[in-house]
Amino acid sequence: MAGDDNGLEALRKSINSMHDSIERLRQERDKPWQTIEPLSVDKTGWNFGTYSTHINQRFSDLSLQLQQRFEAQQTSVSTAMVAAEKAVNAALTAAEKAVDKAEQAQALRNQVSNEWRESLSDLSGLMWTVKEGTAALDSLRRELDIRIKAIEAITNNLQGRMTMLAIIWGVIVVLASAVIKWFH
Repeated sequence: MAGDDNGLEALRKSINSMHDSIERLRQERDKPWQTIEPLSVDKTGWNFGTYSTHINQRFSDLSLQLQQRFEAQQTSVSTAMVAAEKAVNAALTAAEKAVDKAEQAQALRNQVSNEWRESLSDLSGLMWTVKEGTAALDSLRRELDIRIKAIEAITNNLQGRMTMLAIIWGVIVVLASAVIKWFH
């Protein structure tokens, strides 16, 4: 995060520097052209020599002013260009960092997605298909039917034996009571 702040801070400084340069250009542009101080005039008045000197002085001053303004504008434009270049470089650096982070996030997302797909594939490999489930249930039904029939056979056999035992016991009791009555 600190790297991002440095890029943004550099961008802010470059933009501020560019604003300062533009402001200096505006100030130079707004200066009045007629800031030349007039020559003192003799009491005797103007003549061709004084007028020539006056005009030459005015042209020299104007030329100097124009030269100074031109240099100031050149300096301001150069400063603005440097600031703009710094701003563009800072923006490009920030964009590159953003792209790198986006690529890392996408790679992580792809990795998680692939792991999820792999887990789902493994899980689906462990699940029964409809045919396997149906076959297993049919096998259980057959096994249960066989065991139920075996239990029914054992139960019927046991009931038959109990009935026979009850009959035999009944016969023994009847015989025993008849023998007791007969001998008594």
